[in-house]
Amino acid sequence: MKFKGILEKAMKLLRIRSDVGGLEISDSALRYARFDGEKWITASLRLPPGILEGGALKDKPQFEAALRELKTQIQGTARSRRRVGAVVSLSSINVYSQVFSLPMIEGENLEKAIQLNIQMVSPGETSETYSGWQPLGHDEQAVRLEILSAFANRSIVDELTAVLRGAGFMPHSIESRALSLARLLRQLGDGFDPEKPYLLLSLDESGLELLVLRRGQLYFEYFTPWREIYGGEKEISPESFGNTIIRNLHQVLNFYNSHWSESLAGIFISTPNLQEQVLEVVRSNFSLNAMEVKLKTEGVSPDWYIAFGSGLRGLIPPREDREVSLLGISAREEFRREQVLNFMGFWQVLMPVSLSILLLTFLATDVFLAGTRKELESQPAFRPGEERTKEIQNLQTRVDEFNRVGAMINRAWQPTQAKFGLLRKMEELAGKSSVQIVRLRYQGAQTVSLTGQALSEENIRSFLEAMKGDPQILKDSVNLPLSEVKPAQDQGLVFSMTFSVTSFNPK
Repeated sequence: MKFKGILEKAMKLLRIRSDVGGLEISDSALRYARFDGEKWITASLRLPPGILEGGALKDKPQFEAALRELKTQIQGTARSRRRVGAVVSLSSINVYSQVFSLPMIEGENLEKAIQLNIQMVSPGETSETYSGWQPLGHDEQAVRLEILSAFANRSIVDELTAVLRGAGFMPHSIESRALSLARLLRQLGDGFDPEKPYLLLSLDESGLELLVLRRGQLYFEYFTPWREIYGGEKEISPESFGNTIIRNLHQVLNFYNSHWSESLAGIFISTPNLQEQVLEVVRSNFSLNAMEVKLKTEGVSPDWYIAFGSGLRGLIPPREDREVSLLGISAREEFRREQVLNFMGFWQVLMPVSLSILLLTFLATDVFLAGTRKELESQPAFRPGEERTKEIQNLQTRVDEFNRVGAMINRAWQPTQAKFGLLRKMEELAGKSSVQIVRLRYQGAQTVSLTGQALSEENIRSFLEAMKGDPQILKDSVNLPLSEVKPAQDQGLVFSMTFSVTSFNPK
């Protein structure tokens, strides 16, 4: 365990892996939580009414300003230029999820079968929704594989992602509040047995939610926002409140009993303020073992359960993360590209510094050895014989050769460093025009070929204008034949072009 912790710290130090926390976005608040290996780092901000309604963005400038303020709380002003990695949990958006099962198949056939079933159970058109899936386990009796699928409105997710990136956040993944709560209870729940089935009743500022958990995984969620519970009323009576819980719980129990034969081990209750009242309603009307949610981590308020649950996902290495994500493909690729650029930027600074220190060390060693040699040679008693003289000469030859190789490495690094500067420049121009660079190749001393992908011709034209207006690029050399603009395999357009630069060093 200690070795794993040391390895994680080393990877973060070398920028191989970025810090990723959990970010809950609801209509009324933003909450961020990240575990640094020793303690949880948290930051929160209340949102004025009207910025978000039902998860839909109504006031973009105010929302972006709130995100920037939260980022300052997380990093402080000294590190404000670095982006904050985040697993985003959507508390107010109605994320539709469904479990389906497939025969025990593997490989490419499994992937095709999953995509076909996702299209069949999707609540809307594929072009209007983002979807994700994850394996839940095996049904040993039916010899079938169980899959959890989830769907969210594409336009809402795209708009939130764009504002997050503009405010200095880098979304790692996007998930429903139900997945965050299920993960929290599975990993930190005190008294929770992942081998037994449970219900989880969560009551917070967003609404009333009931989850079915089997083998520690989410199998069903039923979320009712407060605006549907209140209707047109400004407040709800205790009797109506209790009836709402009873009605929703009856519906979920009927669903559970019609799908599974296992007896429920109990129901966990999570609510910031009405714990005793909810427990009393459940115990008085149902023969269920009702328990308050308690965590192994002390001092965590129920208000923070979703942020902590998504923060736990940020601790999973990307190569091991197989859970549902509703982030668009382009945004996922942007997150990976950001990690690569952080890593390369770190080594761009470290490599010349390391080489300089190494060269200075060898120069100092050379001076020291030369001085020591002269001092010894000046003393008759310590003058080396012929054999010793040859040995010292061989050593001096090796030192000179090492210095020569070090200087050669330094010279080889300089043009690479310059080309990296052009790569960052092109990434910046492409990002402003919503263009994705697929390949950048240096054909000659000053000539470069570029292959890219865009959603529309307007994006390509915007990119061309941006390039022609850049002083580093020769305006008349920008060449994009119409024959090189072709439809992409999935969506959008693919194009190839060439251009020349005045210098590889960005201005």
